[in-house]
Amino acid sequence: RICSTGIGYKTKDFKNPTITINNNVTITYYDDNIKSGAGHYFKSTLDGTSTSEVQKCDNNFNCEESSTTSITKDTWYKTNDSSVTLTYQNSGDGRVTARITDRSGNSKETQKYISIYKVTFNKGTADKIDGTTSDVSKICVAETGKTCTIKSPTIEKANYTVIGWN
Repeated sequence: RICSTGIGYKTKDFKNPTITINNNVTITYYDDNIKSGAGHYFKSTLDGTSTSEVQKCDNNFNCEESSTTSITKDTWYKTNDSSVTLTYQNSGDGRVTARITDRSGNSKETQKYISIYKVTFNKGTADKIDGTTSDVSKICVAETGKTCTIKSPTIEKANYTVIGWN
């Protein structure tokens, strides 16, 4: 007679990634309790730029060999870093999703909804704004339903005392 005893292995629990918003989006991954082979993935519903080189992946998390810093909306990316920062150039509402996986296929995911505001300050008849001779655009990123602040640029006009924007 042949007997078999099933042996079960329990994977250690690991933390969800965190998403911090402060005029950009920073994703932090925690590899605690993952011995090796942690996968760090993210996607955004808005086009943007990554501060780190990342690899484009399909929906099954098969990733390309080449790397980029350009983020295309609704596309998964893999980073080898423990954190990655995303920046944006256009206004819009969107969602950022971050996922961490272990070698057993277990995963944890975090999502945040974001609102991006872009304000363009037109130079008009001023000599300079923010030390430049062209229009100035500023971006503000906030979690949807929360606020953020855009600081007005400085204005210079010869023979004038500028007191602010109107």
